[in-house]
Amino acid sequence: MNEQRRGILQVIYAKRERFRKIVLAPGEAKTFGRSERADVTLPDDELAEVHFEAAFDGLGLTVRSLGRAPQPVLANGERTMMADLHHNAVLVAGQTTLVFSLENRTPAHEDARSERPLREQERAQLASLRDAGVLFGVLDGAVDDRVRVLLAEAVDPHASLYEGLASAIDDEVAPYLVKFTPGSGLLDRLLNEGWGRRFGILLVSHAPHRELRRHLRRFLMVVDDETEERLYFRFYDPSVLRDFLPIATPRQRSFLLVPGLLDALHCEAEDGALIGFHANPLASSPDVETRSP
Repeated sequence: MNEQRRGILQVIYAKRERFRKIVLAPGEAKTFGRSERADVTLPDDELAEVHFEAAFDGLGLTVRSLGRAPQPVLANGERTMMADLHHNAVLVAGQTTLVFSLENRTPAHEDARSERPLREQERAQLASLRDAGVLFGVLDGAVDDRVRVLLAEAVDPHASLYEGLASAIDDEVAPYLVKFTPGSGLLDRLLNEGWGRRFGILLVSHAPHRELRRHLRRFLMVVDDETEERLYFRFYDPSVLRDFLPIATPRQRSFLLVPGLLDALHCEAEDGALIGFHANPLASSPDVETRSP
């Protein structure tokens, strides 16, 4: 992994987009700007048509301003026409803020390994879904700082389920929807470190990331039938999910589990086994729970 470790530029603040990732292979360079003349188009009117180039050498990122009248960028707070960026460096161009990360840069703590590891058969099942491009996860940023580190240092696209101002303020406690990229190591790292520690849940979906995110956002808040009070619904906590779905009505389950949109939910059982809940194509039939022996 070290020789092929990729570089990641992630948009963490912009007027019209957040969490977008631009992945660079060792030896690769890309130009950034507001027009389609750039390799990467950013929706920022304060950028030049082709504003800067970012070149990744396998260890760090060299950024240089471009154009007939090049405009400076801010590299770790310093105005410059050219800068060498290292892991976790912050780059600002126009009104867009990006962070540079190295893939899988930060090693796990020695005691971070799961006490209840997932069986190889179950790992293979999840890996096949990942490699088919239909495996997602909703990971809890509040449960452990390591969740956000793993997401930042992975090429897999992710985004907060929170919207607007709350998304920017509550990044440290937000739930994140991630789509696992075929062949990436993020899934294995999450299973190695987070299984049994309630890092989040896994989803099977054939829908685009944006459509699935819109669907899941509907369940962040629920209304108490008796008090009519709006409450946060932490469906992405395995202990909540495995308690709620078995007692939910068929109608409630059909709102959450929708064939083609959200086909299945998987999470850790209390004893560490893989447990799953599946959408039923017959609306009048209850969902079926499956459990690894």
